[in-house]
Order: sequence, then structure tokens, then C-alpha cells
Amino acid sequence: MAEELQKVLMEESEPRAAAAKDGLLRPFLLIVSMPPMERVTFGKLLGIDLTKEQGVMGNAHAEALCLLNKNKKGLTSLANTGMSSLAGINTPWIPILLRVLAHRKVDVGDLKNLDPVNFTLPGAAKKKAYTDSVEKGNLSSSEELKTLEEHLMRVILTSQQGFLTPEQQEAVTKLLERPEVQDMESKLAPKGLQFMAPYLITLIYLTSGITPEDVESLEEALADTDINAKSDEATKAKKKENMKALGTKVLTNVAPVQILNVVCPPLGMAYLAKNISCGIGSGVFGLGTNVKALSDPVEMLMTHRLMLLMNGVDIDQFH
Repeated sequence: MAEELQKVLMEESEPRAAAAKDGLLRPFLLIVSMPPMERVTFGKLLGIDLTKEQGVMGNAHAEALCLLNKNKKGLTSLANTGMSSLAGINTPWIPILLRVLAHRKVDVGDLKNLDPVNFTLPGAAKKKAYTDSVEKGNLSSSEELKTLEEHLMRVILTSQQGFLTPEQQEAVTKLLERPEVQDMESKLAPKGLQFMAPYLITLIYLTSGITPEDVESLEEALADTDINAKSDEATKAKKKENMKALGTKVLTNVAPVQILNVVCPPLGMAYLAKNISCGIGSGVFGLGTNVKALSDPVEMLMTHRLMLLMNGVDIDQFH
């Protein structure tokens, strides 16, 4: 891990303390860990121009808190209900996840009781739900946090697959057979997220310029057993050269180290914001919460967490 990234994630600051107070330490750390230009792009998705925020730009912690809490535009503003806004209370991370999942009709069982907006809760229970959601959302060891993020990851994966054409799906299926995928899975496995390897491979495929024909050609080349058959040395050399060139074209686009780079990921937020929607859909969740506007940045944060894991950065270590 880059020492600079580790330092900024471990740094104590007033913005960090403010985020933790509201149960928002998790998204705060994820935003802090983004490269500066990705935070700017993330802000644009929320309607915030960080370059015009005086006293904020250039300070990762201040930028992260602004993106979370800026009045009427920050991530929490998209989740806040009318009542919480009037009370000056920001929605914690766990209720944010719950509201996106509720819109997708994902059954989370009793975890729904961690959302203080739950109409079935009596008054005293609502206050406890808020307190518990703040506490559990700030704990990296929280099973509730782990479960809800995993639920959302599966929603993102399923929705992404629904956007692929049959030809794209076939190409991705072939790429998933490559040994590089096992490397991805091994890096995600400690967090139980190995099932998201197809999601990352699909993102790489869609952003890399690889065509279904490229994948098909590679499969044919690798299966060409005639390369060792009787033929002149020049023909054998040419076959090897062609296979190497084709393999390089595909594999350099699939290699996790190159694609999922924390410092300057080619597969960045700009592309995700414009082209990759998890398909959670638009609509109003109720009480003024716009789930479509809320879902997209939350998906981007989850994708960024996967990118960090691919580069050996576990955000859990910095709670």
C-alpha cells in the first residue's frame, strides 16, 4: 500500500470525527481513499463542484465530509427524510444501504429495524435504531454492515448482467475462464466477496475496447494444437508470434494490477458515472428520498471498495 494513502486514511481530523459522529465513517474513508480527480468526479455526480468549495479543495478529509454532508447536495441529503433534515440529523451509512435495498425489494429480515424511518418502530425504538446504526456502521467488525454491503453487491452484480447483450455475455463468460480471474477471487475472498470477480471482469471488458471477436480469436489461438504439428520452423514462429500479440492485447486489458490501480485507475468514476448504472432504477423512496440519485453514488463507493481490495487495501483496517 502506498504510504501516502495509508497516512491519509489513518489521519485524525475534525472532518473524520464529524463523519464518525453521524455513523458515516465507512463512506468517509472510501471517499478519502479516492484519487483527487475521482473525488471531483464523484462530486459532480452529486451536483457538487469541489473546485469551487473554498477551504475544502486539496484536503482529502474536508472534501470527503463536504461530499457527504453538503446541504441539499451531499450523499446524506439524498437519503435524509424531511423530519431528519429539520432536526439537523444526517442519515447514517447503514440506513442509506437499507433504503437502497428496500427499493430493490431485497429482504434483509430484522436488519430493517436499524433504519429509524421504519414506520413499524415505536418512538423509543426509533431512537435506539438511530444509535445502533451509527455504532454498527462505524465498526468494521459489524456483521450487520458486512451483510448489508454484501446484499448490495449482489444486487449490483445481478443488475449489471442484465445490461449485457448475448454476445457480450458470451465474451465475458470466456474471459471468466482465464487464470487471472482466480487471482481476483483470491484477493476478494478474505472479505467473502469473491463472487464479485465477474462484476470486475465485466467492467474491464466494457471499458477496455476488447471485442467479442478478440476473445473468440484468443480462444481459437490457444486451442490451436497444430502449433506443435509438423511444419517448418518459420510457420511455427509466426503462429507463436500471432498468439503472443493477441494474448497481450487481451490480457493487458484484463490484468487486475494494471486496470484496478488505486493511484490512477483507468476504470475510474468518470466512466462509471456516465456508462455503468447498476440498474437500481429511479423513483422516490418516500419522505423525499430519491433512491435513483442515492443508488448511483452508493454503487460507485462499493465498486471503489472492490478496487481497493484488488490492490491490497482493506478499508476495514482504518475504522
